[in-house]
Amino acid sequence: MPWQETNVTKERLKFVLEWERRWDEGEGRMNFAELCREFGIGRQQGYMWRERYREAGHRVEAVAQRSSKPHTMPTKIAEETADVIVAARKARPTWGPKKLRAWLLHHHPEREVPAASTMGEVLRRRGLTMSRPRRVRTTKE
Repeated sequence: MPWQETNVTKERLKFVLEWERRWDEGEGRMNFAELCREFGIGRQQGYMWRERYREAGHRVEAVAQRSSKPHTMPTKIAEETADVIVAARKARPTWGPKKLRAWLLHHHPEREVPAASTMGEVLRRRGLTMSRPRRVRTTKE
């Protein structure tokens, strides 16, 4: 007998359809915890999928895998700010993020300047910094 392939969405759909079948047969009485144990999920997760399925009007898309990617990134800096940081670095190639930040705060007080560590990340992503090789410590004998 060959292995049966399945995925998360199919298993969730099986769960809500089985819940629906048992609910109709039992005239509204069933052991929801037992059903969750059969599918190897927690009750809270089962209730969440059931509610999504109900709210979507019993459509399959309701139990599909959703992205966990955040809708917004409040700590992300604006692209124009990153461009100003890069331009300042190109004009002063020997300066690091701390000195660049101090210079930007003095010469662009109207602009919101990120922390030096964030500026260092911007410079690293844009390829304007080189990482130093780690120093190998020797032991004294």
